[in-house]
Amino acid sequence: MLETYSAASCAQLNTQKSFLIPLGSWPDGLTFNEITTVRQAEMLGMTVCNSFEERVEINWTKTTALTRVTLFQQIHRNLNLFERVWHVNIFCLSKLWYLAQILPLPVKYATVIERAVSFYIWKGYLYKLRKAQLVLPKDKGGLQLIAVKEKCQALITRNIIRGQRGESDPMDNEFWKRHIPLFCSRKSPLPQAIQNLWKIIESYPPDLITADTKQQTKLIYKYIIKNSIHSPRIVEQFPNQRWQKIWHNIHVANIPTAWQTTVYCYINEIIPTEERKHRHHLTDSPACKICGFIDTLKHRITICGTAKTTWNGAKKSIAANMAYVKTE
Repeated sequence: MLETYSAASCAQLNTQKSFLIPLGSWPDGLTFNEITTVRQAEMLGMTVCNSFEERVEINWTKTTALTRVTLFQQIHRNLNLFERVWHVNIFCLSKLWYLAQILPLPVKYATVIERAVSFYIWKGYLYKLRKAQLVLPKDKGGLQLIAVKEKCQALITRNIIRGQRGESDPMDNEFWKRHIPLFCSRKSPLPQAIQNLWKIIESYPPDLITADTKQQTKLIYKYIIKNSIHSPRIVEQFPNQRWQKIWHNIHVANIPTAWQTTVYCYINEIIPTEERKHRHHLTDSPACKICGFIDTLKHRITICGTAKTTWNGAKKSIAANMAYVKTE
């Protein structure tokens, strides 16, 4: 076999530097042309071994630990809420997506990663928002934080769909062609995690299955997020406000992210005022430490200190602009 390979490829295999990984029913102790047999090895950025379950555990344990280390190394950076979400999306989670296209992400590792992300984003904040709100689109009151579990599901199901449609490499196409009829069978040789993914794919609408490959991951991810969408607490509390316009104004271009963060926290009522801390038994008095009045959100933006001058100036400016528009 090796001689045939060498003749066809015009390359000679070095048996001293090569190794074999026994897959399937290969018996232990069996060698081939005196090539060393190993239980696991690093190939193409991941650990390959005989057992699928063991492969999932080893690779996701390592990748999860690396992601946590990355987050904790960056935790002392002086970033506001908006910048931390950008940093997580672009840099901290980037190492997950390669592995997520190959191996399904177990729930326990998704939970560990999401907890580490939450700790990083909300470090220094007394009051926080739910993850379900942060992953929402900006026009729905979120910050478009990537949902780890949902993104990994979108990536791997996209690859299975590509194999089903015959758009992957020839070996993958042949694999899925042989195994798709066995997905729903009790005798299926595929791991349970893969069978569960096929059930998820069957729940997708037909337009997702036939979508263009370049846009398919994004469309699947949006579909998953849309099905698990929850309105922000403040929207449920005040449903008659023009929330779409409010969220749009927060994310207008050319506004510093520090200002955007302050307004976003103010609207979602997560600024730790003395009155709120007093209600939660975190301080002895609800009085403002600057002026002595009850410290509420309205007090901070309209009455206390220089805020009163700024607020009155803003009202005069708006009134003058409105009068100018009316005269025209």
